Amino acid sequence: MSYPKSVLNFYEKIKQLKFELNDDNEDGRIGSSILEKKVLNKIKEEIPQIIKAKSRCWYDFEYKGYYFNLKITNGKTRDNIFDRCSFLYILEGKQKNISFSKLYDLLTNTKNLKRNYREYYYLVIFKNGAKPFLRSLCDLKCVRYNSNLNNVLQISWNEEKKTKLEYRTIKEFKQYYFSLISKCINRFLHNLGGFAKSNLISDNLSI
Repeated sequence: MSYPKSVLNFYEKIKQLKFELNDDNEDGRIGSSILEKKVLNKIKEEIPQIIKAKSRCWYDFEYKGYYFNLKITNGKTRDNIFDRCSFLYILEGKQKNISFSKLYDLLTNTKNLKRNYREYYYLVIFKNGAKPFLRSLCDLKCVRYNSNLNNVLQISWNEEKKTKLEYRTIKEFKQYYFSLISKCINRFLHNLGGFAKSNLISDNLSI
């Protein structure tokens, strides 16, 4: 099992590029956003076949029918990687936002168990000039859950790049992320304390 040849060829081209990633912005998130635009422009200049996504899209660019999320990082902090659209695309080939309820259905049903390489790839460019890193959402190993529903899943790319690539089946993919997302939501509800168990209308009337 391997990633599609066109994706691997694209990755080889990326590894040949030189990126100037001087970041003088004190806010790492803003700095990474600025550098992301710069890197994406560089990639487009060298590999004109890529198609940039529109603003606030669930992916950053497309290459020969494959979708990529571009990450610019120093590797020292955890990156947010949760996007429900990416799960829907991998499992059903559709491109739209979905609810947590729909995501639950996707991850718990026994349909769509064949891995057909409708993938969501992460292309990671390191600010320190380290070799770029490529991996599908399906095969990430170092994902951690958060108790913030806006940032459900996070990852350290420094940790991930040290792991050996092992290809998951779709069943394994579903099990892995269902476990992480469930833990996130349970932790979130636990942190709500009494609010999570109360009948807010009746409890408010009794105050």
